[in-house]
Amino acid sequence: MKLKMINQEATGFGLRSQVGGGANIAPLPAITMIRETDSIVGQNIVGRGNDAFNIVETLLNLSIRVVSVIPITGLGGLGKTTLAQLVYNDPKVHRHFDKKIWICVSQNFEVRLLFKLVLESLTKKKVEMESRDVIVQEVRKELEGKRYFLVLDDVWNERFELWDDFFFFFGWNQHYKGKLDSFDNS
Repeated sequence: MKLKMINQEATGFGLRSQVGGGANIAPLPAITMIRETDSIVGQNIVGRGNDAFNIVETLLNLSIRVVSVIPITGLGGLGKTTLAQLVYNDPKVHRHFDKKIWICVSQNFEVRLLFKLVLESLTKKKVEMESRDVIVQEVRKELEGKRYFLVLDDVWNERFELWDDFFFFFGWNQHYKGKLDSFDNS
């Protein structure tokens, strides 16, 4: 009875019996972690106040007609997302911009999906439409004549042709240089 219980426990740990004695480790099912961030800032953030203040001041002092990209780059775990959250939730940023948009970019993204996420962030509603043209027309309606703050968090993809395609819609193709907010270098 005790051996049966030990065997069941071993099986529960992914061990299996092997002919000829001993146990070996059974392959575990692959677990895929898909990281998704949001704009909610955590409690007790230490050491990012000056960085957030500097970025907020830069955002508030930019020309109204200039599209600006402020990259936050570094290895994973350094607090890039936390810094972006602090800036996004700053009351001065909230007052300065008509619309705020937070998008978590996956490693393998489609430009159409990014537009869809932008529209969902703006309307706070699930977007059922699939046509890129219809989606970008709706995004344009939401943003027309408004000052907006767009955070693209957890960017891994450096395929510039995809980013140029995305930014062309915003009129950023001439101003876009380099990487985006919260880019992971690991």
